[in-house]
Amino acid sequence: MPAHKRLRQNLGLIIGILMGGLALIVLLIPDQESLHARGPMNSGHDDLPCEYCHQPARGTLR
Repeated sequence: MPAHKRLRQNLGLIIGILMGGLALIVLLIPDQESLHARGPMNSGHDDLPCEYCHQPARGTLR
C-alpha cells in the first residue's frame, strides 16, 4: 500500500477518534444537560402489548 494512502487512513482514524472523544466529553459536561433526553426510556406504554406496535412482516426477523 502506498505511503500516502496509509497516511490518509491514519489521519482519518485520528480525526474520527478525536471527534468522538470531543462529542463524549461535551455530552458528559454537567452544564450540557439540555442535550440529554428527559425522563425514563420508553415511558408511557408499559400497559400495551408489544404486538400492538410491532407487527410481524415478511423478510424481517421480528
